[in-house]
Amino acid sequence: RRKRKGTKFTTAMVQSADDGILFIDQGVFTAANAGAERMFGAPAHALVGKSPVELSPAVQADGRPSHEVARSLIEATLRGEAQRFHWLHCRANGELFTAQISLTPVHGVPGRLAAVLRDVTEDLARAEALARSEARLKTIIAVSNTGAWEFHGGSSYQWCSPEYFTMLGRDPSDYPMDGRANLKEVWL
Repeated sequence: RRKRKGTKFTTAMVQSADDGILFIDQGVFTAANAGAERMFGAPAHALVGKSPVELSPAVQADGRPSHEVARSLIEATLRGEAQRFHWLHCRANGELFTAQISLTPVHGVPGRLAAVLRDVTEDLARAEALARSEARLKTIIAVSNTGAWEFHGGSSYQWCSPEYFTMLGRDPSDYPMDGRANLKEVWL
């Protein structure tokens, strides 16, 4: 009775998880939770029986063929080596999304793997937008010959544009970016 209650709890926990959880056996999905259904935009019965490659573009973001990368990751996991990676998948409507995946062997069930997926498409897009914005700002500062600096008192983090030192007639390599020492030398 206690084991049955534990199994019901585990099933409820897996089904209510926001992350997608899929089980893989013999290279195909054998079960999918509601999170996976939402992520792929398809009911569990449409996911079960398919391989991860069938729900992926032919080539991953790094240019490698999906079937080769999938085979390598699954083989490593079957040897007991848990894997964590980003993977490009396709939703039922054809839209691509990037998932952060944790792929682990299911202990006590030889050959079965558990895949936990989190859609990180928006997170990656935000990080890329931030990197582009920072690159634009650095370019603007460099071409405008503007001396700019930033200092955070709590951490003593300091950033200065090379033009800042040029304007002061100083060599940037003479000043480590430790913040407080530079402020005393240049300003105080």
